[in-house]
Amino acid sequence: MKHLSNLLNQIVIARMESGEKEKVSHLQAFEALKIVKTLEVRTQEDVLLFCAAMNLLNTYVKQPGRKIGYFFKSYLNY
Repeated sequence: MKHLSNLLNQIVIARMESGEKEKVSHLQAFEALKIVKTLEVRTQEDVLLFCAAMNLLNTYVKQPGRKIGYFFKSYLNY
């Protein structure tokens, strides 16, 4: 597990240094929205999944050609 974490760290650092922006596909965004709308948050893992989905959606709405707006943030109260 530690090896995977180090590998992911290296990838993230390399992307940050290159200035490369993350791209989120429409399909990924709609899957994340489905999670945000339907997930019953009961465990720590659920909280992490919910936060990851919200983060992905936040990245997506900043892209040109997006099909979802900032309305997804209204699910934070849930």
